[in-house]
Parts: sequence; structure tokens; C-alpha cells
Amino acid sequence: MEYGFVLKKYPQKARNCTKEELEENISKYHRIILFVTTPEMDGFEVIGADPKHMQIIIDKKMHGHKKAIAGIAAITLLFFAALAWQYSVSDNFWPESRFVRLFGVAFGLIPLIGRFFEMYQLRSISCDQGEAEMEDTRFRFWISQQAKTSHRWLPLILLLLYMLQYYTGLDASIEQFGLVKELTRAGEWWRLLTCTLLHGGFIHVLFNAMALFVLGNILVSFYRFRKLLWVCLYSGLVGGLFSMIFYPYTVSVGASGAILGVLGYMMVIGLRFRNVISWNFTAQMIWIAISMAFIGVAGFDFIDNAAHAGGLLGGALLALFETSEELERNVEIRSHRIKDNSWQISEQQ
Repeated sequence: MEYGFVLKKYPQKARNCTKEELEENISKYHRIILFVTTPEMDGFEVIGADPKHMQIIIDKKMHGHKKAIAGIAAITLLFFAALAWQYSVSDNFWPESRFVRLFGVAFGLIPLIGRFFEMYQLRSISCDQGEAEMEDTRFRFWISQQAKTSHRWLPLILLLLYMLQYYTGLDASIEQFGLVKELTRAGEWWRLLTCTLLHGGFIHVLFNAMALFVLGNILVSFYRFRKLLWVCLYSGLVGGLFSMIFYPYTVSVGASGAILGVLGYMMVIGLRFRNVISWNFTAQMIWIAISMAFIGVAGFDFIDNAAHAGGLLGGALLALFETSEELERNVEIRSHRIKDNSWQISEQQ
């Protein structure tokens, strides 16, 4: 086979093609192609190993970002216009504008800044400097290949508990098991744990369940499920204690502190063990943390930022004491299966 490619979905089957077809497929489907081969290559290599192919990917991504920025900018301006109108007609602006502020930042400002940052990163990559992109491709593919199902129960549990809350009454369940600070200080310290399982609304639990699924999926790719439970438990407790200190008279619920603990843990692990974890991946973790800070500022009057910050710091603190042995043992397969291209790839016409 002179020219061919391998899709991420079918990593053991190569598709034969011509040079022109290969370049066309890279331009159209670079997100789902893992390996390519040309006469100049020694077997199959990660997409982007050829400088020409890397330039095709960069040009395609730049074009996509430019198109997306126009739409996201329009959405952001629409949210700001809605805020300005609400400010002009409302006598109680801050409580009434909370959802517009939150969604404007989450779906407008943050994606807009993220797109500009990604374009800046792409401009710094030349044809001969694409190793980081290739390493990131290898790394993400390795994560996708890990057999992991146990963590999927956690988001489901959050959703089921919310249904139970809704059936019995949200306010009643929060009063009974939420982080009511006066009752907690009076001796009901178990509320520091139970509050992380409750939520104040459907959007609240939906966002947390999705975040826990994504971040939990990443963490259990490197460690066992019990590590995820330990990080969530510890970070949730630290987040609750921070909330007790900085918001002493409010009632708090939600798994956000525990989830941000997972984020902080993976962020510090990535910074400490760069020889194992892709830098692009770590940079994404950092960007998510910055995005959460933006959301916290937008919702300062109804989001428990102390619990968020405490959970993030709790997870980061745990990662500072982590050793590299378990991590390196768990990703040893990566160097054999992906970096050295020891796949048993069969040709598919």
C-alpha cells in the first residue's frame, strides 16, 4: 500500500487510496483519521507526521475557527444586548438576569475567547513543528481506547437523586440534607457530604452530570475507579469547608466542588508529568479552569465560588503528593501501541 489511512473508529483496518484522495480525506475528515501512510513513511504514522499533511490540517482548522467566530460573536452580542435591555427595564436586575448572564458567558464569551486562543496556537505551529499536535492525537486516541465503564454510574446516580428530590420536593430535600450552615455548625457535619449529592435545579444537575462524565472518563483512563471516588470525596469536603468559611449564612448544594477537584487533580498531574501526558491536553484542563472562573464571576450572586475554589484546590493538593509509578504503569501500553505503531493493521480496499 503506497497511500492509505486508518480511521479512529476502525484502528486495525487501513483504507487504500491515491495521493490526491488521501489529501482530500485529510482536509475533510482529519478529526476522525488516526494513521496515514505514504511511500516516504516507514509504515503507518500518526496523521500530521508529514509536514504537508500538517499544513492541510492547520489551514482547515483556521478556516473552521474563522467561520465559527462570526456565529459565536453574534450570539455574544445578542446576550449583551439582552442584558442591556433587561438593565433598562428591570428594577431588580441582578436576580432577574442571572440566567442571561450565565448562558451569555458559557455559550458566548468563553467559546469566543477559546476560538481566538486556538487560532493563536495554530499560527505558532509551522509545518516542521507539529509534534505537539501529533502527540495530542496519540494521547486522545489512547484515552478513547481504554476500557472504562464504572464511572458512568456516578452521573446516573446524580440524575436519579435529583428525580427523587423533585418527587419529594426540592426545598424540603435541600433543607433536610443540604449544606445549611447553621445546622452544620451545630453538629450535623454529615451535611458536608450529602450536600454534594443534591442539586437546586435540572440545569444544575445536568451540567454537573455531563462534567462528571467527561472528567471522570479522563481520570479513570489513568487510574482505578476508587481514585476517582477518593478525589471527589476529598474535594467535595474541602469545597464544603471553604463554603462554610466564606459563605457562612447561605445554603449550598451541588457536586461542583467535587467535579472541580477532578479538574484540579488532572491539571496538576499534567503539569507534573509532562513526559507522560500531552501538553495540549493539560492546556485544555487549564482553559476549563479559567472558563469556570469566568462563569463564577458571571454568577457571583448565586454561585458558591468558595466551594468551587475549595474543590479545585483540594484536587490540586492531592495531585501534588501523587507519585509517577502508577501513572507510568497505566500508560505503558501507549508507547507500545501508538507511538511505536505496533498495530496489526490489515488492508481494506
